[in-house]
Amino acid sequence: MKKTTTMVMMRIICAVLMVLANSAGASVTISSNAIQMNVQDMPPAITSQPASVNVFEAEAVNLSVAATGGGLSWQWCKSSTDNPVSGGTSSALTISNALAVNSGNYFCIVTNSGGSVTSSVAIVNVYTQSVITITVVPPDTSGALIVATGSGAVYTAVITAAGTNPMLPSAVTLQWKKGGVDVATDVGHIDLGTTGAWAGDKLILTGLQNPGDTGLYTCTATCTAPAPAPPSEGEGEGE
Repeated sequence: MKKTTTMVMMRIICAVLMVLANSAGASVTISSNAIQMNVQDMPPAITSQPASVNVFEAEAVNLSVAATGGGLSWQWCKSSTDNPVSGGTSSALTISNALAVNSGNYFCIVTNSGGSVTSSVAIVNVYTQSVITITVVPPDTSGALIVATGSGAVYTAVITAAGTNPMLPSAVTLQWKKGGVDVATDVGHIDLGTTGAWAGDKLILTGLQNPGDTGLYTCTATCTAPAPAPPSEGEGEGE
């Protein structure tokens, strides 16, 4: 019985093969089931982290991040992911005319179809400008100090600063000028001294000569934002 069944099956298979073979010019297409293939981008990888920055009000804050991967999108945030920065949707973030309220911790989330990565935090400090007033003493009612040749004179710059600025006075550089030209120190003739917290606020002139030392002496102050602190160990790697 088993042998008979086998022979019948063989006859059926042969019959099908014969039909296919005898159909002159005919073709047969056999299709498998369909399999969907989705090719995703590799997850992004950050290659350059944003750097912290210190600026004064009205100056620009510039932050940037770089990453590898296809189809990247960017979103800058301040303090948390719940606080995205308006317009911060590119690899570079610029805040023009920064204000004190723009101070904070900034980071960028880089995303594509393969996933997302978060940059390290860049600390932005926006300092309020202070109004610095300089008064040179001793004053003279005629606006001039008259001294004899060979004698000396001491000018002291009395400095006051309006406003609260944590960088003062260490961030201030004083420069004495004569006729608008920087005065260079010359030991034994022109020296600088410090009376208090403001380095170089005293101009010491000795052995004055005419006409070489005759002129209009002024003092200017330049305030420079300090460099941001370097990142601590382990900082600067995206999550």
